[in-house]
Amino acid sequence: MLQVLCAFALVAAVGSSAPADGTKKDETRYRIQKDISYLEEGSKASPYQLERSRLDLYYPENKTDFATVVWFHGGGLTGGSRHIPAGLKDQGIAVVAANYRLHPKVTCPAYLQDAAAAVAWTFRNIEKHGGDPAKIFVSGHSAGGYLTSMIGIDKRWLAEYDIDADRIAGLIPLSGHTITHMTVRKERGIPKTQPLVDAFAPLYHVRPDAPPILLITGDREMEMLGRYEENAYFMRMLRVVGHKDVTLHELQGHGHGMVAPAMSPMLRWLRARASCAGAKAMDGVTDGQLYAKVEEAWRATWDRFYDERTHLFYDRVCSYDAAKRLAYLPTPKEIHRQYPNRNGWGTGMEDCAISAGVILSMICDRFAVTGDRGLRAAAEKVFAGMVLLGTLSPSKGFVIRGVCPADGRSHYCESSRDQYTWYVYGLWRYYHSPLSTAAEKAKMREIISAICARMDRNVVAKHDYHIGREDGTFDGLVDKMWNNEAHEIARLPMIYAIGADLTGASRWRDAARRLSPEAAAQSAEKSTTILYAMLQQQVSLEALYELEESSQLKAKWLACMRLTAGRAEAGCLYGRGYRVQDLGKLNMDWRTWPIRESRGYRIPTLPEVCKREDRTIRQPAEAALVQLLLPRPRLTSKQLAAIRRAIAQVDYSKIITYGLYYTQAVYWRGVRLGVFELPRDRR
Repeated sequence: MLQVLCAFALVAAVGSSAPADGTKKDETRYRIQKDISYLEEGSKASPYQLERSRLDLYYPENKTDFATVVWFHGGGLTGGSRHIPAGLKDQGIAVVAANYRLHPKVTCPAYLQDAAAAVAWTFRNIEKHGGDPAKIFVSGHSAGGYLTSMIGIDKRWLAEYDIDADRIAGLIPLSGHTITHMTVRKERGIPKTQPLVDAFAPLYHVRPDAPPILLITGDREMEMLGRYEENAYFMRMLRVVGHKDVTLHELQGHGHGMVAPAMSPMLRWLRARASCAGAKAMDGVTDGQLYAKVEEAWRATWDRFYDERTHLFYDRVCSYDAAKRLAYLPTPKEIHRQYPNRNGWGTGMEDCAISAGVILSMICDRFAVTGDRGLRAAAEKVFAGMVLLGTLSPSKGFVIRGVCPADGRSHYCESSRDQYTWYVYGLWRYYHSPLSTAAEKAKMREIISAICARMDRNVVAKHDYHIGREDGTFDGLVDKMWNNEAHEIARLPMIYAIGADLTGASRWRDAARRLSPEAAAQSAEKSTTILYAMLQQQVSLEALYELEESSQLKAKWLACMRLTAGRAEAGCLYGRGYRVQDLGKLNMDWRTWPIRESRGYRIPTLPEVCKREDRTIRQPAEAALVQLLLPRPRLTSKQLAAIRRAIAQVDYSKIITYGLYYTQAVYWRGVRLGVFELPRDRR
């Protein structure tokens, strides 16, 4: 699966390059500094060593956090000189091209010592030029490939400089020896056709915890001296000892001089891993630890927030006792009185439609990554809850916020554009997932047709563009769908566009086309700073972008998505300040909380502990999702590190509010895009 995901890796992790969506390439300026000594200050060196221990540095001068490739030239350890491969230029990355001493003026291990010194220089200095030291890759061709493998697999060479070889983000040897190099064998009087595996062979040092490795060779029938077979055996033995991230790429139709065609698979592979490398180094959270936390969140979602009577997920829990965890929910009698307000705000069953859309979308991403058919049962339950919300009301097309588990029917009479946004988006994602069945698709078409018909009927000027309550009144606070704010204006055309996509009805397609130009123009305007509202804007924009047929409008939707992502990106850092709460010491009965008045609505005021969880769990996850909904996300290593920490720091067995739905959505969307990686034993 990871090899498939490489094609979707984040270009932003390594800098700018031509976007696949046809938009204009970033204006990146490059600088080259030549003839830099990589020897440590004060080193005693011969004139020849001083001459050869030099490198050229090519890097983007107006970018930061870019990846770097340390490149070693080929030449059999007897010739060659440093150069920047043409295929690595203008790719948003830095290249460190290093010379090293050559036979016969020196003998082994001088070549390896020089290669290690050049890599050590890069670790010590690349940050000064804007590069990310956690995104340093080592590569080279032929003899350079041999040096690449040796200093990355045998840790002693970099240890001389107090650098752990495992800090290397990836090794990419091109047609390199994996047995002892033929020149090293020549020094011992061994012919180049006589193989040898000793301490100067990468094969000798195979280990399960080496950095990720991409082996690239020419065609096995055109390569020199069995080079393909060497690399194939190297890959096999790495896998035998337990290495989980090694790949061999054979370039059909190319011989040993295969550097140019190797650049494309090399860059794809590099970009996928660069997006994760910086964040891991900064946050100290391993892939295994992150996955374990997400699994903990998954269990808590079902064990603590889900009620099988309604197949819905509620907003808060009030007890560690499984029988009492949802005891705070309003009773049928309270709901019949529409107490405390007609939206059910403050009661804990106000956002079930939103949560169902978030969770169902997350399951779709998880299945796309894992192919786990066991997710079918989970998706079926979530969908059953969504059907209840979309069909229980006698008012056609009315999406209920939440349903009381005590009787499976009682609900509040007012909904919101936010409920509709996530609800429709979740259905759309599920409709196009292999998890959904033909019968479920038919039910989705029925529901979305009713929703679109309600919009067409109610969202008109005489109702001031409100969806309308279940009772037929139109003065709700949060259900206005048109002629509204910039972060809200895309919701209505999104619903129509999805309606057209699911049903094929030209009526809804025409409605989306009629509204989209105005919505695209207004969506670019600055509006809210509230993260959940920006996220709902972004899911609307994503659907419109994916479904848009006009290239001009598609570009406008994408521009709006990028603006929204830019406005939300600071929220990725909000995870600081999280603290585990003890439910045993908290009063979670909303009936006893202070009441605040808002435009005629009496709303119980959430206690500070709930607000703190919202700020440190849900909000950073919402900000991250805003970024990850982009076709080409642009998260920095610092943002990724903050997101990983925010997910990993939570004790999900003690969580009170529903931010855990969003942290899981971030993780699985991120894995799908190559931002996060599954632990090796789960790939």
